[in-house]
Amino acid sequence: MNDYQRTMQALAQGWNTWDNDSVFSHVLLPDCLRIRLGFIDASSGEHLREATIGQDGDGAPDVRVSARSLDGGYTELDLTWQSVRARVQSAALDGQIVLLVTPLPGDGGCRLTVEVDYAWSAGGTVTRTASGWLAENESENGNASHRVHLPVANAEGAAQGDEPGQVVLSLQEPAAICVGEPMTHAQAADFIHRGKQGISGRGADERDEIRQAVRTSLAWNTIYDAPRRRVMTPVSRQWSKGCGGYVLFCWDTFFAACMAGSFSKELAYANLVEIVKEVPALPFVPNCSLANGYISRDR
Repeated sequence: MNDYQRTMQALAQGWNTWDNDSVFSHVLLPDCLRIRLGFIDASSGEHLREATIGQDGDGAPDVRVSARSLDGGYTELDLTWQSVRARVQSAALDGQIVLLVTPLPGDGGCRLTVEVDYAWSAGGTVTRTASGWLAENESENGNASHRVHLPVANAEGAAQGDEPGQVVLSLQEPAAICVGEPMTHAQAADFIHRGKQGISGRGADERDEIRQAVRTSLAWNTIYDAPRRRVMTPVSRQWSKGCGGYVLFCWDTFFAACMAGSFSKELAYANLVEIVKEVPALPFVPNCSLANGYISRDR
């Protein structure tokens, strides 16, 4: 294994919003264990299983993201969709993760859906338990098992959803999904608070605020390309979704590498190397390279 392969392996670790198709999904690498959140509107009964940043068109969800860490230690976003008003926060510490979903003022009584699976056809089994799920697999780190717990207060009242293994919860009060040990709401809220402290204290001057904005923007667009086992930062999740999983543009990816260099040398190298890797096919850095196999024949 060379230095770059070790760098990529170090990047592709832990809980994060690796799944390009939805910022509601959190995936554990290298296992590829995924927790997928969704929302059911109380009025229409429609189910929102995925959402990205910057969707447009009639009925599109409005996702407003907040400051976060690059490594998935803390994330926060607000969702407005039909009568749904909700905040999703996550904190990942010491191999555990808590997802805290809170109804916001004006919410019309939505319901929360939770699904647990292995993303990108990764091997593993997921079994429903009294408190949630048991996920087991063989990963690069050996045999692994993870217990995913529903909120302690309403685990017994969880309803079966339309999809296999899907659970539907009332969101009249905050709901916390935990991996590791089950938690009360107070314990989960404290866990989230500790995660948020990891990004607080920054922004002491204007330059720190600019670095925080750059870090947050790149972190929300950083994803995992499972077929080629690589971490990268496309210019847009929404554009990537329409291209089969990712789209790398020449200039934009070089710019992303330059910006990432202000806070993560590893992510900077990853973006630089992955766009340059497209050179042998042409041979020059293409204008764009898509997950569906298309590579432009111009610069």
